[in-house]
Amino acid sequence: MKRYTIFVLMMLLASSTLLAVMPAGAQGVVVHGDRNDDKIVSDEEMGVAEQSYKDGKITSDQLEEIRHIHENYPRTIVCDPPYGKEVTIYKPINRIIVLSTYGAEAIRSLKATDKVVGIPNYLPKQHSLFFPVMSKVPDVGSGFEPDIEKVLSLEPDIILAFAGSCPPERLEEQLEGTDVVVVRLGFSKASYMIEDFRKLGYILEKEDEAEDVIDFYEEFNSKIEERVGKLSEEEKPKVYFESIWTHESEYKAIGNGVGIDDLCTMVGGINIADFDQYRDVDPEWVIMPEQNPDIIIGQTFTGIGCGYEHDDPSNLEAVRAKIMNRDELANVTAVKNGAIYCISIQVTSKPRYFVGAACLAKWFYPELFDDLDPEAMNKEYLERFQGMPYRGIYAYPPPEES
Repeated sequence: MKRYTIFVLMMLLASSTLLAVMPAGAQGVVVHGDRNDDKIVSDEEMGVAEQSYKDGKITSDQLEEIRHIHENYPRTIVCDPPYGKEVTIYKPINRIIVLSTYGAEAIRSLKATDKVVGIPNYLPKQHSLFFPVMSKVPDVGSGFEPDIEKVLSLEPDIILAFAGSCPPERLEEQLEGTDVVVVRLGFSKASYMIEDFRKLGYILEKEDEAEDVIDFYEEFNSKIEERVGKLSEEEKPKVYFESIWTHESEYKAIGNGVGIDDLCTMVGGINIADFDQYRDVDPEWVIMPEQNPDIIIGQTFTGIGCGYEHDDPSNLEAVRAKIMNRDELANVTAVKNGAIYCISIQVTSKPRYFVGAACLAKWFYPELFDDLDPEAMNKEYLERFQGMPYRGIYAYPPPEES
């Protein structure tokens, strides 16, 4: 009993000494080894820590923790638009709340699932099959308006949030005075994906894992760019994209600034909706001579019955048939030629964007991209980066059957 008491006293002494190596009365982010409350371990402060170790006041593990912070922090990144705020991380990130499945997928690609302590409430409801581990983590309410009390109870180091949704008044402003850092990386657009991975890998100290994913993306991107770059504007098809949330959805056009619009540009298509984001349109607008799309693509959501969680193509088949049978579209070029397709948002506006891009490329230019195999690419990605078996319904009709 005496030895145990001595051991406890020694541990208490080490802990209190470590605190002494930190600034007294520090508010917000606490950085071990920081004595002047600037959240940085300077050379001088590193020397103090080394002396504390020699004096037996801190353990070797505590010294190495301070040394690691001294050598590797702070780390600063710039978040995605529209906010584009610069954020700085002062110590290793061990606890993450993620507010979207987009970010959750990216975190798993970087092999950092063990750091996730909070998720949005829709993840376990709609995506438990795809996220069997994360779906068991406590939820913090809506990803668009999280429960701040729940957030704080989980003591996160960072919140990985959508780039544009969940405005600051619902998140950053609610967290003022705390040490929680909001990192806005969307992982929703092909044009930002590589940089998003590079930034997240940097602040999580997962640079090697991030570069592995980036190499995978760049190999695909270069193949697309090389071929599309040789196309003239006259060769490019006009495309009408429609957002389909439910089987009753009609004529919600997808414009600029949305993930699938990025893919359209990438693979050499022309989106006829030359406006920002989403807009309800009249059928008359679609059939106007200057619009009259060569191809119509319905982007479908999980609730329709598609994606990783589903294996029955009849839901997407029904959506396609409904578009084909709209009387007002009977004379549209796309309908006349049967060029109507459906694709899951899981492969158009998330880290698997390249699967959606490959599908679009084959629908737009079947001969030019006859060597692309979206299903094989999806399978490789799921097994290699997500540690998940291939399954799901993502496109109809599948490109190889179109």
